[in-house]
Amino acid sequence: MGLLKQSCISIVTLMLVLVSGVALAETPEVSEADLVFDRPPEVSGYLALCKAVYWENLRDYRKVEEELLTAIKSDPESSYLQSKIAEVMIVLKDYRKALHATEKSLELNPYNAQGHYLLGVLKLGLRDRAGALKELKVAAKLRSGHLETQYRLASLLFEDEEYAGASEAYAEMVKLRPYDPELRYRLGVSYAGSGEVEAAIKEFNAALRLRKGDLRPHFHLAYLYARQSKNKEAIQSSLAVLQYSPKDPNINLLLAEVYIAMGEFDKAMPLAERVLDQRGLEDVTVAEAYYRLAMAYKGEEKNGVADIYFQKSIDLYKEVLRDEPMNIGIEYDIAIVYDANGDISMAEKHLRRHIRLKPSEPNAYNFLGYMLVENSISLNEAVALIKKAVDLEPQNGAFRDSLGWAYFKTGNLDKAIAELEKAVEYIPDDSAIREHLGEVYLEKGGSFTEKAVQEWEKALEIKPKNTALQQKLEQLCESLGSKSRVSESH
Repeated sequence: MGLLKQSCISIVTLMLVLVSGVALAETPEVSEADLVFDRPPEVSGYLALCKAVYWENLRDYRKVEEELLTAIKSDPESSYLQSKIAEVMIVLKDYRKALHATEKSLELNPYNAQGHYLLGVLKLGLRDRAGALKELKVAAKLRSGHLETQYRLASLLFEDEEYAGASEAYAEMVKLRPYDPELRYRLGVSYAGSGEVEAAIKEFNAALRLRKGDLRPHFHLAYLYARQSKNKEAIQSSLAVLQYSPKDPNINLLLAEVYIAMGEFDKAMPLAERVLDQRGLEDVTVAEAYYRLAMAYKGEEKNGVADIYFQKSIDLYKEVLRDEPMNIGIEYDIAIVYDANGDISMAEKHLRRHIRLKPSEPNAYNFLGYMLVENSISLNEAVALIKKAVDLEPQNGAFRDSLGWAYFKTGNLDKAIAELEKAVEYIPDDSAIREHLGEVYLEKGGSFTEKAVQEWEKALEIKPKNTALQQKLEQLCESLGSKSRVSESH
C-alpha cells in the first residue's frame, strides 16, 4: 500500500479529520448518520495510522495499539505495521505479543531492519545474547545509520570483549555523533582492546578535547604510551591522573614501570612505596607493588633487597591462586615475577597454563616465546609461539620485535631485519627494539654495519643510562675507526 511514502498525505488527512471534528462540534444540527459514507480500505488504513501517530505523541499506547490493529485490517501484508505493533507491545511490556508481531513482520519482509532490531531487543530480554547479537548485526548491516541499533550492538560486543566488532559499531555511531565524548572514549577502549593502538590514542585525545575533566582517557593514554615506549607522553598522562587522584595505585605503579624502563630507579621506588603504604588494597595490587620495588632495587644492583621483594610478590600471588585457582590473569602476573627473578621453569609452567585456559590471549604466547628465545630453549617452538601472537595482533610492535629477535637467534637474518624494521615503525621510541635491530644489522655486516651504529646511537638517545650498550657502541666505532655521535654528546 506504500504507507511510508504517503506520510505527508497522512498528516494532511489527520489535520482534516481534526478540523472536521471541530466543525462537527460547532454544527450540532448535523447528525452523525448524515456523515456516514463508504471509505476505500486504503483511506481507512491511512486514517488509522494517522490516529496512531497522534495517540503515540500523547503516549496513550493502548489507543495506538487499537488504531494500528485497524490499519492492519486494511493492509494485513504490511511488515511495517507489524513492526509498529511490536514497538508498542514492548512499551506496554507485552513481550509475547511483541515477539509474535516481530516474527510476523520478518516473515512478511526478511529485510525489515527494524524487525531485526526489535527481535534483537526481545532476545536480549529473554537472555539470549547470541540470538540478540545475530539479529542486531543483521539490523546494523541493513541500516548502518540507525543510532540505537549500533549502540545496542556495540554495548553487547564491548561487554563480551569482542573489541574488533565493537570498534566497528562505535565508529558508525561516531560518524553520526562526532562530538559525543563518551562515544569517542568507548571507541578508544575498543580500538585499544583490538590492538589498534594509534587509532585508540586518537580517540582518547578526541574524548579529552570534548570533555577535559574526564580522567579515564588519561588513564588509558598512559598505558598506551607506555606500551609504545613513549615515556614522556606516558609520564604526562600519568601525572594528569595523579594531580586529581594522587593515591591511585594503578597509575602509581604504571609510572613506576615507566621510570624503571628509563633506568630512573630512584623515581620508581617512592611510587611503589606509596602504594605499599596504603591499607585495604587487593592482594594483587600489593603483589605488583612488591614486584615494581624489586625491579627498582635490581636495577640499582641491590640484588639481596630485590630478592626479598620478589619473594613477597610471589607469595602473595600464590595466595590469590589458592583462593582463585581459575584467575587466569594471576598466572601471567606471577610468571612475570618468576622470570624477573630468574626462575624460568616456574615462569614457563604458569604461562603454559595461562595459554591452556585462555588461548585467545596474545601476550602469553609472546612472553613465553620471547623467554624461550632469551634462554636458547626450544627455538623453533618459540618462533611458532610468537608467530601466534603476531597473528592475533599484527600491528603490535613488541610482538614484531620478539619475532625478529627469534629469527635472529635461529640464524634467519633477512626475516629478522624485516620484522625488527616493522617493529621500529610501530614503536619508534623503544630503546630495546633499536638495540636488537642494530645487533642484527651488525651480524649482517657490509653496508649494514653503519646502520647498526645509527640504531645503537638512537637507542642511547632514548635510554642514555644503558652503559652496556654504550660500551658496545664505542667498541664498534673504534673498530670502524669512527667516533659515536652519542659519545661526543656525553
